Amino acid sequence: MPSAIIEGYGKGAIRVTWTVPKIVIPPNATLMFEVRRIDDKSEIVYSGAEPTCRIEGLTSRQHVEVQIRAVVVAGDGTRHEGDWSPVTGGNAPRDAPNAPTELAINNERTVLTWKAPESSPDIRYRVHCSQITSGHEVEETISELGECQYSLALLEHAKQFTCRVSAFHDGGESPLSQPLVFTTRSGAPAQPDGKPFLCFGFCFRLENAVSAVTT
Repeated sequence: MPSAIIEGYGKGAIRVTWTVPKIVIPPNATLMFEVRRIDDKSEIVYSGAEPTCRIEGLTSRQHVEVQIRAVVVAGDGTRHEGDWSPVTGGNAPRDAPNAPTELAINNERTVLTWKAPESSPDIRYRVHCSQITSGHEVEETISELGECQYSLALLEHAKQFTCRVSAFHDGGESPLSQPLVFTTRSGAPAQPDGKPFLCFGFCFRLENAVSAVTT
């Protein structure tokens, strides 16, 4: 028997396929195949006439090893078993991540943050923000990020929004998180270092006020 081919086949499942060997059998005999797993314990997981089978109930990226053999069943029920094929190994598909949790905004209402569903280095996020007008969500914007925070600077000031976050990688995309409803800050200038601003036709920090007044 030639080696099998293993490929992902949905969440927690793989499909095993193989080429039907050229075997001459009597008219009253039947050609069938058996597949056995040997990665955990040796057990036959398929017995049938089709050159393909599906193995389910696997965990994310679980490694599986299989062998195939042909079996000719004579008219009187006698079995003539072929040799097992070389071992073929493969992994179950990677599961999509869970939805991010613990959405929150900081006290200054400038940054949205959330808790990552897993620690994978290749995980990314999509932030879905919709403005709420007259009780309805409108004008959804979607932003793609590689870290667990999203600047609210581009959202319209002093407006109510609903934000949801999904996580994704090559295993798929999560459902959207639970929504977070909040009102953005007013349009006042930000004070990143905590120092107050003074305004005389234009604005500058307090540390520059003395030199500005004396000139």
